[in-house]
Amino acid sequence: MNEAANFCEADCNFTYSELHDDNRKYAGLIYIPGEHSLEHMSISLDALHYSNVEEYNVHNLFGLLQIRATYNALKQTGFELPFILTRSSSTGAGKFAAHWLGDNESTWDFMKQSIGGVLNMQIFGLPFVGADVCGFGKSTTPELCSRWVQLGSMHPFFRNHNILEGDDQEFFN
Repeated sequence: MNEAANFCEADCNFTYSELHDDNRKYAGLIYIPGEHSLEHMSISLDALHYSNVEEYNVHNLFGLLQIRATYNALKQTGFELPFILTRSSSTGAGKFAAHWLGDNESTWDFMKQSIGGVLNMQIFGLPFVGADVCGFGKSTTPELCSRWVQLGSMHPFFRNHNILEGDDQEFFN
Protein backbone atom coordinates (compact mmCIF):
# COMPACT_ATOMS: atom_id res chain seq x y z
CA MET A 1 0.00 0.00 0.00
CA ASN A 2 1.65 3.19 -1.07
CA GLU A 3 -1.08 5.77 -1.31
CA ALA A 4 -1.67 8.60 1.08
CA ALA A 5 -4.10 7.14 3.61
CA ASN A 6 -6.03 8.39 6.61
CA PHE A 7 -7.29 5.89 9.17
CA CYS A 8 -8.73 8.56 11.50
CA GLU A 9 -12.21 8.01 12.86
CA ALA A 10 -13.03 11.49 14.16
CA ASP A 11 -10.17 12.85 16.26
CA CYS A 12 -7.44 13.95 13.87
CA ASN A 13 -7.39 17.66 14.66
CA PHE A 14 -10.74 18.36 13.05
CA THR A 15 -14.33 18.04 14.11
CA TYR A 16 -16.90 15.77 12.55
CA SER A 17 -18.74 18.78 11.12
CA GLU A 18 -15.53 20.03 9.46
CA LEU A 19 -15.00 16.61 7.92
CA HIS A 20 -18.49 16.62 6.42
CA ASP A 21 -18.79 20.34 5.61
CA ASP A 22 -21.02 20.65 2.55
CA ASN A 23 -19.41 24.01 1.70
CA ARG A 24 -16.14 22.33 0.73
CA LYS A 25 -15.45 22.31 -3.01
CA TYR A 26 -15.03 18.53 -3.36
CA ALA A 27 -17.21 17.25 -0.49
CA GLY A 28 -19.53 14.41 -1.39
CA LEU A 29 -17.87 13.12 -4.56
CA ILE A 30 -18.66 9.41 -4.75
CA TYR A 31 -16.34 6.63 -5.89
CA ILE A 32 -18.01 3.85 -7.86
CA PRO A 33 -17.62 0.88 -7.43
CA GLY A 34 -17.76 1.05 -3.70
CA GLU A 35 -20.26 3.88 -3.46
CA HIS A 36 -18.38 5.78 -0.79
CA SER A 37 -16.73 9.19 -0.70
CA LEU A 38 -13.53 9.68 -2.70
CA GLU A 39 -12.06 10.93 0.58
CA HIS A 40 -12.87 7.69 2.42
CA MET A 41 -9.68 6.74 4.32
CA SER A 42 -7.67 9.26 2.31
CA ILE A 43 -6.59 12.90 2.33
CA SER A 44 -9.21 15.61 1.97
CA LEU A 45 -9.52 16.51 -1.70
CA ASP A 46 -9.55 20.16 -0.62
CA ALA A 47 -6.11 19.88 1.00
CA LEU A 48 -3.51 22.23 -0.43
CA HIS A 49 0.03 21.24 -1.36
CA TYR A 50 3.01 23.42 -2.18
CA SER A 51 2.07 26.37 -4.45
CA ASN A 52 -1.62 25.92 -3.54
CA VAL A 53 -2.04 22.81 -5.68
CA GLU A 54 -5.23 20.99 -4.63
CA GLU A 55 -5.07 17.34 -3.60
CA TYR A 56 -7.94 16.69 -6.03
CA ASN A 57 -5.62 17.48 -8.97
CA VAL A 58 -2.54 15.53 -7.84
CA HIS A 59 -3.84 12.58 -5.78
CA ASN A 60 -2.55 9.82 -8.08
CA LEU A 61 0.80 11.52 -8.58
CA PHE A 62 1.78 10.57 -5.01
CA GLY A 63 2.04 6.90 -5.94
CA LEU A 64 3.65 7.58 -9.31
CA LEU A 65 6.38 9.73 -7.78
CA GLN A 66 7.05 7.10 -5.08
CA ILE A 67 7.33 4.39 -7.71
CA ARG A 68 9.69 6.42 -9.87
CA ALA A 69 11.91 7.34 -6.93
CA THR A 70 12.07 3.71 -5.75
CA TYR A 71 12.81 2.48 -9.27
CA ASN A 72 15.63 5.01 -9.76
CA ALA A 73 17.14 4.22 -6.34
CA LEU A 74 17.11 0.49 -7.05
CA LYS A 75 18.68 1.03 -10.47
CA GLN A 76 21.46 3.09 -8.87
CA THR A 77 22.18 0.31 -6.37
CA GLY A 78 22.69 -2.23 -9.12
CA PHE A 79 19.30 -3.83 -9.77
CA GLU A 80 19.12 -4.30 -13.51
CA LEU A 81 15.34 -4.67 -13.62
CA PRO A 82 13.71 -3.77 -10.29
CA PHE A 83 10.38 -5.40 -9.42
CA ILE A 84 8.06 -2.96 -7.69
CA LEU A 85 4.45 -3.82 -6.89
CA THR A 86 2.09 -0.91 -6.32
CA ARG A 87 -1.57 -0.20 -5.90
CA SER A 88 -1.25 3.58 -6.15
CA SER A 89 -0.30 4.69 -9.61
CA SER A 90 -1.10 6.92 -12.53
CA THR A 91 -1.00 6.71 -16.29
CA GLY A 92 2.39 5.47 -17.46
CA ALA A 93 3.49 4.00 -14.14
CA GLY A 94 3.87 0.64 -15.89
CA LYS A 95 7.33 1.77 -16.96
CA PHE A 96 8.42 1.47 -13.33
CA ALA A 97 6.12 -1.01 -11.58
CA ALA A 98 3.56 -3.79 -11.68
CA HIS A 99 0.11 -2.90 -10.39
CA TRP A 100 -2.20 -4.87 -8.11
CA LEU A 101 -5.81 -3.81 -8.01
CA GLY A 102 -5.88 -3.42 -4.23
CA ASP A 103 -7.86 -5.05 -1.48
CA ASN A 104 -10.87 -6.91 -2.80
CA GLU A 105 -13.27 -9.39 -1.26
CA SER A 106 -13.84 -13.09 -1.78
CA THR A 107 -17.04 -12.65 -3.77
CA TRP A 108 -18.23 -13.40 -7.28
CA ASP A 109 -18.85 -9.68 -7.84
CA PHE A 110 -15.25 -8.72 -7.01
CA MET A 111 -14.00 -11.49 -9.29
CA LYS A 112 -16.12 -10.04 -12.10
CA GLN A 113 -14.87 -6.50 -11.38
CA SER A 114 -11.25 -7.66 -11.65
CA ILE A 115 -11.69 -8.16 -15.41
CA GLY A 116 -12.53 -4.51 -15.99
CA GLY A 117 -9.84 -3.44 -13.54
CA VAL A 118 -7.14 -5.34 -15.43
CA LEU A 119 -8.30 -4.05 -18.82
CA ASN A 120 -8.56 -0.45 -17.61
CA MET A 121 -5.10 -0.48 -16.08
CA GLN A 122 -3.66 -1.77 -19.35
CA ILE A 123 -5.28 1.15 -21.18
CA PHE A 124 -3.64 3.48 -18.63
CA GLY A 125 -0.18 2.10 -19.43
CA LEU A 126 0.13 -0.53 -16.70
CA PRO A 127 0.38 -3.83 -18.58
CA PHE A 128 1.56 -6.02 -15.67
CA VAL A 129 -1.56 -5.95 -13.48
CA GLY A 130 -3.76 -8.34 -11.53
CA ALA A 131 -5.98 -8.93 -8.53
CA ASP A 132 -5.76 -10.84 -5.26
CA VAL A 133 -6.92 -14.18 -6.63
CA CYS A 134 -9.59 -15.85 -4.45
CA GLY A 135 -10.13 -12.46 -2.79
CA PHE A 136 -8.45 -10.69 0.10
CA GLY A 137 -11.27 -9.84 2.50
CA LYS A 138 -13.71 -12.42 3.81
CA SER A 139 -13.32 -16.16 3.30
CA THR A 140 -13.55 -17.83 -0.07
CA THR A 141 -15.28 -21.08 -0.99
CA PRO A 142 -13.62 -23.94 -2.89
CA GLU A 143 -15.72 -23.25 -6.01
CA LEU A 144 -15.16 -19.49 -5.95
CA CYS A 145 -11.42 -19.91 -5.43
CA SER A 146 -11.22 -22.48 -8.24
CA ARG A 147 -13.05 -20.18 -10.66
CA TRP A 148 -10.93 -17.23 -9.59
CA VAL A 149 -7.74 -19.21 -10.24
CA GLN A 150 -9.03 -20.00 -13.72
CA LEU A 151 -9.71 -16.33 -14.38
CA GLY A 152 -6.52 -15.19 -12.64
CA SER A 153 -4.43 -17.40 -14.92
CA MET A 154 -5.43 -15.00 -17.70
CA HIS A 155 -4.33 -11.91 -15.75
CA PRO A 156 -0.76 -10.76 -16.39
CA PHE A 157 -0.10 -10.61 -12.62
CA PHE A 158 -1.44 -13.29 -10.26
CA ARG A 159 -1.16 -13.55 -6.51
CA ASN A 160 -3.02 -15.37 -3.77
CA HIS A 161 -3.28 -13.17 -0.67
CA ASN A 162 -5.89 -12.90 2.06
CA ILE A 163 -6.54 -11.45 5.50
CA LEU A 164 -5.19 -13.26 8.54
CA GLU A 165 -8.71 -13.81 9.87
CA GLY A 166 -9.86 -15.49 6.64
CA ASP A 167 -9.92 -19.20 5.98
CA ASP A 168 -6.79 -20.66 4.35
CA GLN A 169 -6.98 -20.59 0.58
CA GLU A 170 -3.91 -22.51 -0.48
CA PHE A 171 -4.64 -24.54 -3.58
CA PHE A 172 -3.37 -27.76 -2.03
CA ASN A 173 -5.85 -27.77 0.91
